Amino acid sequence: MMSDMSADRISIRLSADARRHLSKLASYERRSESAVLRSALQDYLRARGKLESFSAAAKRLGLLGIVKNAPPDLSTGKRHMQGFGRS
Repeated sequence: MMSDMSADRISIRLSADARRHLSKLASYERRSESAVLRSALQDYLRARGKLESFSAAAKRLGLLGIVKNAPPDLSTGKRHMQGFGRS
């Protein structure tokens, strides 16, 4: 996970409720509270670094092109957008 655990140290403040949940989770997973927090932070940072557009996510999930006989992009076809946004 981390090559040098003593490289950087930070402190955070937790509410009593968050601390209680952290303690229960660490106990359940049989890991230290620090290990749980490091893992959660790494997951969060990894996810934030990989933000993708809806179309990129749809492509990755294999959802693009599953509708047969549809135009490639409804948003650019004037005919398909006629009346959009009108009551």
